[in-house]
Amino acid sequence: MANVRNGRGFAGCDTGDGFVPIDMPRDLPKDVSIEIKTMSDEYGVDGHSHSYFTLKELKEYNWNQETKHRGYVNSTGYSEFKSNGSPEGWCGMVDGSSIRKISNVEMEKRLKSKVKKEKDGIEYYTQIEWGTSYKEAAGPYFFKKTIPALKKLAKNPEHVRIVFWFDN
Repeated sequence: MANVRNGRGFAGCDTGDGFVPIDMPRDLPKDVSIEIKTMSDEYGVDGHSHSYFTLKELKEYNWNQETKHRGYVNSTGYSEFKSNGSPEGWCGMVDGSSIRKISNVEMEKRLKSKVKKEKDGIEYYTQIEWGTSYKEAAGPYFFKKTIPALKKLAKNPEHVRIVFWFDN
């Protein structure tokens, strides 16, 4: 929503094409409550990219846009991806002495032969890509709980805002 780690994960790994942000980080509002200012100050340098959006901005945003996600999955995740079009879970990057990255074709062969893990403990991962709408990426809770709760706070959507920042 605010172009933070947009298409990039921890340490800059590729997690997809990213999203068109609602806006770039704006800092805390000048009239932020003392409670929120105190919370922000307690985060110190661990809190970054402070911003806010009004309910009006959230309602007017085009949540039907689509983006591509990319990530690594093991054989179970790859099977889910093949069945559902997206994995239940995924990683932006995998690494380690017991990890081997293989192509999707190689993963298909491993699944057909029912070999998921070598006897020496090696786990195999492959990178996949799948599409999703912004609305799907935000999740149902945001639209079924958060937005309706914000609507109850004031009649004018320009008078309701969410304030946020990110934790290192």
